[in-house]
Amino acid sequence: MKNKLAYTNLSVWQDSLDLVKSIYVLTSVFPEEEARTLTDQLKSSVIEIPLGISKAMTTKDFRDRRNYLLVAYQKLTELETLLIIANKLNFISEADVDKFITSSQDIGMHLNGLIMKFKPADNQKNEL
Repeated sequence: MKNKLAYTNLSVWQDSLDLVKSIYVLTSVFPEEEARTLTDQLKSSVIEIPLGISKAMTTKDFRDRRNYLLVAYQKLTELETLLIIANKLNFISEADVDKFITSSQDIGMHLNGLIMKFKPADNQKNEL
């Protein structure tokens, strides 16, 4: 699949796609009765991360860019909380949580850098 959109070249977007795949693999072993609760919430949160990045990088309005990135960051922290809950319910190990948190913190650092990049200055125009 060849894509020439600029956001697909961002390592943070690519890393967030890897995280989506990892969460889908992880939740495939969750108990069936969790399919409509914790599993769906984990999948929903993780999918919103690359979606937010792609939305941010395809809009011209700086405030909208920043807002989409902030939502992606919020979904990342939501994902971390859901993983901790999954561990508390003995669905995943502490080692799994640590692995995912390390990955999400790396993505979070990159997201934060993008958020700061699109923070409008007082004298800056709103559009590119």
